[in-house]
Amino acid sequence: PGLRLEGLKGKVLATAVTDASGRIEDFKVAWLDLELRGGGDAGDLRTLVLQSPLYAPNRPHLDALAISGPAAVDLRLRIPLKREFGEREVEGTLSLDNASVRDARWDIAFEGFSGSVPFTDRGFIVDALPVRYRDTPGALSLRVGDTVRDAAHVAEFQLESELAPGQLLARTPELAWLDPWLEGRSLWDVRVDVPKARPEAPPAPARLSLRSNLVGTRLGLPAPLRKSAATPLPLRLDLPLPASDGVLDLRLGQLMRLRGRLASDTRPFAARVAFGSTAAEGEIPDAGIAVVGQMPSLDIGGWVAAAAAQGGGGQGGLRSVDVRVGAIDVLDRSFGEGRVLLRRDAQELRVDFDGAAIAGVVRVPQSEGAAIKGQFARLHWPAVDTKAMTGGGAEPAPAVDETDPSRVPALQFQIEDFRLGEARLGRAELQTFPTPEGMHVDRFSTTSEALTLAASGDWTRIGGATRSRFAVDFDADRLGGMLDALGFVGMVEDGPIKARLAGDWPGSPGSFRLDRFDGGLRVDVGKGRLLDVEPGTGRFLGLVSIAEIPRRLSLDFSDFFAEGFAFNTMAGDFAFDGGAATTENLTIQGPAAEINVTGTTALSERQYDQRVEVLPKAGGVLPAIGAFTAGPAGAAIGAMAQAVFQAPLKQATRIVY
Repeated sequence: PGLRLEGLKGKVLATAVTDASGRIEDFKVAWLDLELRGGGDAGDLRTLVLQSPLYAPNRPHLDALAISGPAAVDLRLRIPLKREFGEREVEGTLSLDNASVRDARWDIAFEGFSGSVPFTDRGFIVDALPVRYRDTPGALSLRVGDTVRDAAHVAEFQLESELAPGQLLARTPELAWLDPWLEGRSLWDVRVDVPKARPEAPPAPARLSLRSNLVGTRLGLPAPLRKSAATPLPLRLDLPLPASDGVLDLRLGQLMRLRGRLASDTRPFAARVAFGSTAAEGEIPDAGIAVVGQMPSLDIGGWVAAAAAQGGGGQGGLRSVDVRVGAIDVLDRSFGEGRVLLRRDAQELRVDFDGAAIAGVVRVPQSEGAAIKGQFARLHWPAVDTKAMTGGGAEPAPAVDETDPSRVPALQFQIEDFRLGEARLGRAELQTFPTPEGMHVDRFSTTSEALTLAASGDWTRIGGATRSRFAVDFDADRLGGMLDALGFVGMVEDGPIKARLAGDWPGSPGSFRLDRFDGGLRVDVGKGRLLDVEPGTGRFLGLVSIAEIPRRLSLDFSDFFAEGFAFNTMAGDFAFDGGAATTENLTIQGPAAEINVTGTTALSERQYDQRVEVLPKAGGVLPAIGAFTAGPAGAAIGAMAQAVFQAPLKQATRIVY
């Protein structure tokens, strides 16, 4: 014999019961089976659960939970009427429709929570239900009790969503300074695991872990942490909750590992950052960030700007660096390997360099607006690839450097031994100051026995694009000595020179290339001699192979040209525009002949369309017009002239005389 009840309705607390039934199959072994269906506001259902047998085993989670929005419940209870018959059984499904959920423990909230949540008296499961986190769609999973994947856990939380870095950094004020350097969105896997309590041990903290390959997020930090949005870089972050209770562990692929402690009321942020194969398990400092290890490259200017933008960083800011670097980069140029040391105190940040091509110290004052000062014993700027400078190299052109110059404070640098490739430019001085659009170079000068150089200009960022605009004056007692110093050896003898180069190009000053340069060059040279060097070794005027002209035209001027071409003056203007160089007035006056050159050179294509007019002093005018292809161009005065006049006349495809 038994009992059956059906079609019941009513209310349990504030929750409406729309349909209920119950039965006892056998009074001898009496179990009460109840089925209840109802609904209302999810907050009312939570209140009901707090008064039910489900509360005790789930108390920490239910106490922290706040929920609201439309909800429905389908509940099945199996209750023994005598204890010896067995244990109570509870199972059911909670259905949510665009509900709001908040967990006070971690100060996290979700909107748009929709779907079904199966539960029993031993736990419940939320399986990848759609939610919105800070207006961003995602999938939420939650396992509690016997539904967990790891038996050591009592609860497991997971959120998968495409998040912006700022949405994550907002929860960690100590890392908020990173936000301006990060752009885009990436798929993130955010998990919180709550361990089971063990009677013999104090309560263990919950663990937060974040995973992402960072595809879609651009890291604008300087090298070695610069990354495009399309480049994957696996990130893994693990830390306790509350975060101040233990050590956080951050890994970026094989590149870097950070171990540290977040700030609390009694201590500042502190971390040890290890690059490369250096062990990260070393001692975490008392305060601030200590960086050690080996890096493939290090963008010095970028990191100085980043450190200056961060300010003092409080007690938890960057404190020390001691790294070996494969390529020390300054303004998009590599100075080879070396050691970099950094120390920060209350007055300044000091950076020391020690390498074959760079040795010196840079001081960044802590006071706002103060100039960064540099003192170098040597700074040997890498050699310029003359073929690459005109777009004629085998390698593709490097990307334009889009570093924001407005982030660089005022600079005051002095260099005792400044070199550009093989060019020994002697003592150098640099003075800059920031402007609303970027950086103004008030003075860059070099002084040596062979050459005096003075430059000024601007490096700006307008509308998201950077551009450099400079004027450079060259002055030397001997053009030959100047070209020798610049690496164009044995091309000219004597010849006092004054020259001025003025124009602009996209990117930073270090992004200069002739095929990107728009501007002009004026050259005035006094008495000297163009030497009769072998073709291909790098003539100053390779196209106008002066010693070849009379022999090419079967005229005998060997007495005049036996040891090159002597000249009294050489002067002219060159206009650079869209990868082409044009002259209308290059004139060389010599005792043997007057030579006038007009025409255009397409720098990247190595195509020449020029008119060379030779007026021998013996009398008569002999014009020759040709189209030519040949030879690379160099940098600055010697390189530009070589780019315009490289191929010897004997390579002409056409001669008219």
